[in-house]
Amino acid sequence: RRDVSREIRRHRPDLVVCQNPERTYNLGASHRDHRTVGGVVLDCIYPLSRDHLAFPELMPEFEPYRVREVYVMQWQDPHIVVDISDVMDLKIKALACHASQFRDFAGVEKRVRDRGAELGKPHGYAYAEAFDRIVIS
Repeated sequence: RRDVSREIRRHRPDLVVCQNPERTYNLGASHRDHRTVGGVVLDCIYPLSRDHLAFPELMPEFEPYRVREVYVMQWQDPHIVVDISDVMDLKIKALACHASQFRDFAGVEKRVRDRGAELGKPHGYAYAEAFDRIVIS
């Protein structure tokens, strides 16, 4: 959490995109590591990266910072759907770099494209990603 909070303080993003820390059953059981990372990122966004009492050893180099908005990956009941049609091939290339995780990359690519198309179709997009949007005040 200290390392993630430090990077948030270093880069000072307006928007953070992260994994969903909850199980999403409509696509099968969610991977534990992905859920863990999502929870850590959300913990760091609030309260850790913005709280001067959290990780005081990071200051003064990395002062507390308040992220304004978070998009949490969500396929069940998303608040927002983003058109990714122009970058779907780039997404596939990025996934292919994670070669150790896939025995059948062609099958993975098909599932990713099918899911993106399913999410995009109701909105008139060739491909989409879906998120819960959290605005932090």
